[in-house]
Amino acid sequence: MSSRLGLFLSTLIAAFICIGCGENSPPDESAPPAQPAAAAEQSSAPVPNLQKDPRVAAYLQQQVQMQRTALDGAGRIEVHSAWHYTGFSFLSPDPNAQVPARLVAVDATISGHTAAFDIDDVEIVDGVTNYSYGSRPHFAYLDLDTGELLPGGQGPAPAPKAQRVLLIYGFPKNTKSLKLAYWNKIQTAEAVPIAASGWGIPHPPTEKTNKLGGPGLKLGD
Repeated sequence: MSSRLGLFLSTLIAAFICIGCGENSPPDESAPPAQPAAAAEQSSAPVPNLQKDPRVAAYLQQQVQMQRTALDGAGRIEVHSAWHYTGFSFLSPDPNAQVPARLVAVDATISGHTAAFDIDDVEIVDGVTNYSYGSRPHFAYLDLDTGELLPGGQGPAPAPKAQRVLLIYGFPKNTKSLKLAYWNKIQTAEAVPIAASGWGIPHPPTEKTNKLGGPGLKLGD
């Protein structure tokens, strides 16, 4: 009886020792490392081919057609002069911009265009590097002959008749010349120098206020 009990205890102790050895034994370096589940799923996922996606193809085709239509209606843009602008504008350079900026004005005539032409799409471009600094200028229509501002409410002649415009842009302060472009196509063959000064749109009159900050009232009204 005692020998059987001793044999049983010996067997039980050996089993515990084997279990402990299995937990503390070093990993088998010859076995390949297990791949994480997330990585396995990611590697097995198919990569979409955007070139064959009909939605992408339709979008690209639409963009190309829009550019062709825009360029067909661009006509010709002739720049008369450009200058550092200090008059009234809805635009204002960002004083915290990494590249110091200023406002510049461009006196230009547009001719031979169609009704699809959009002044908002006229871009201002560095005269040397041809780098575009964007579109959407503040603009005003001018008299075709004198270059003076048209009276309020009076618009330009309809396309394709020529129209003269004042275009105002934010532009790098140290850039000395400019060009104009329309839908990424340069419209002015030669760079136009930026003069130090020129005329500007008059600032609108400011409304008089009373001491409380409200609009002033004329006596007798």
